[in-house]
Amino acid sequence: MRDQIIRVKGTDQVPILLVGNKCDLAHQRQVRSEDGAALAEYWACPFAECSAKSAHNVNTVFAEIVREINYVQSARQKQRHSFFWAAECSADLILGINRCLEVPFPKIARKLFHNKRVYIWIVFCNLYGLYWLLFSHNYIFNGRKFEISFDPLNGYRPFRMELFANDLLPFTVHNTILALGSPIIYSIFSICVFFKGRELISSVSKEEKLSNNEF
Repeated sequence: MRDQIIRVKGTDQVPILLVGNKCDLAHQRQVRSEDGAALAEYWACPFAECSAKSAHNVNTVFAEIVREINYVQSARQKQRHSFFWAAECSADLILGINRCLEVPFPKIARKLFHNKRVYIWIVFCNLYGLYWLLFSHNYIFNGRKFEISFDPLNGYRPFRMELFANDLLPFTVHNTILALGSPIIYSIFSICVFFKGRELISSVSKEEKLSNNEF
């Protein structure tokens, strides 16, 4: 059934919840709860057992399917924003490196960034943005906590870490590089500008002294 749905939809980003019904009839059980949980883990979807007769876990089932629907829909809506976000972040770092090289090492900066070489960096930024657009899950706005997170229902229902464990590594690496790289690059740039300014001031002072001595 799942494979047929994915084949018809043409994508694996389909909200799916594996439900075991009539859990009150334990003596007639044909599938163990452990088997259902293992299958749900293999499919990367939530699993719940419920009973319509005793109303056991019925609210949980509805909450989980709403979570899955919101997650898939929000992920699709955020894909375009992820492209621009990733491309802009990489372009900011490259621009900072360019500025750092322009001041102390202008020859290296010309070899790396001048003329048509700049298009290589533009293509790199766009390819990096396409990676985030095509191969990553996206952040989602949480209306209760007013924050950006992976789970739109965090705060309403317990956070399901197993659904997002594979998405944390690329976000962590990206944010760490951005958080450490930007301050370091622009601190180096500020130091280079400071010493370059002192050098210019001292050279102007020497020229003034020479002109005064001539008079």
